[in-house]
Amino acid sequence: MTCGSCLGNLYKIRVKEMRSSSLLGTANQYPFNDIDNLARVSQFIGTLDNRRLRKEVVRSLTEGYKKRMGLKPEKKDRKRGLSKTISATDWSTIVKEQLESELHHQLADLELPLYVTTNCDNFMTLALEAKEDVENVRRETINWRESLSQTAERPHHDLDPPPSEEEPVVLHLFGTDNDLLSMVLTEDDYLDYVARISRDHEYLLPTSVHEALASTTLLFLGYQLHDLELRVIMRGLLNNLDLERWDMLHVAVQIDAATFDEAKMQEVTRFFQKYFSKLKIDVYWGSTHQFIEDLHARWQEYMDD
Repeated sequence: MTCGSCLGNLYKIRVKEMRSSSLLGTANQYPFNDIDNLARVSQFIGTLDNRRLRKEVVRSLTEGYKKRMGLKPEKKDRKRGLSKTISATDWSTIVKEQLESELHHQLADLELPLYVTTNCDNFMTLALEAKEDVENVRRETINWRESLSQTAERPHHDLDPPPSEEEPVVLHLFGTDNDLLSMVLTEDDYLDYVARISRDHEYLLPTSVHEALASTTLLFLGYQLHDLELRVIMRGLLNNLDLERWDMLHVAVQIDAATFDEAKMQEVTRFFQKYFSKLKIDVYWGSTHQFIEDLHARWQEYMDD
């Protein structure tokens, strides 16, 4: 894939999260066999105590981050939460010293005005803030829980000020840990989200984001076929965008080739072609990191020409 065909001024990313479904399920005596299904485990816990669920998920993600970075847990981590803990540990500096190429920083090098993610963390924000020519980075969410009144004028809204290379925006489609109720976690959350965005997508999303999703190349990174996030975006959001009038629309999907043999790769390719039957598709077989390495290198060549 060339840079021109796989990326426009907007892309989607979902970096593989530090999921702890089994730990959550065990700690909360989840009685069913599908303990690795985070949405169902979350539904079980959230039905009993929704506030507790969200605090436990953030706590578990925070502990997982500290362990992954080789850092000792602290009592104040629980109060700070995931994003503030990541910031307090100077993640951006540490990870650049540990890794020659880090995914978020390579994406930041693309110097896009808008980054759209289904993650709740602030890794992308910190990577952008580390760039010398970036003045300010904003994290935005969408208010998917609050339904519009039947008598409301349903005004459109946009990002203000608009995103730019100097002041980029990271838009969290499924909420952030800074607002626990904004996070899409349980099966009911996903159903409510699909219903809301299917009904009010034109008013729920900022107008510039809505237009970009409809007219710009879409790139899905870090998803797996069974991820609810991917299915919600494809079925709940893309189905409601005016895609047909943009003949050049192109969707690129990165799939980890290590999880499939050659025969299954062909089946997966056919699956995406069927799923996006009206669109042009490219499937990249390789890890997220491999894809970003290739994309980063080709983008630099593109910018140098």
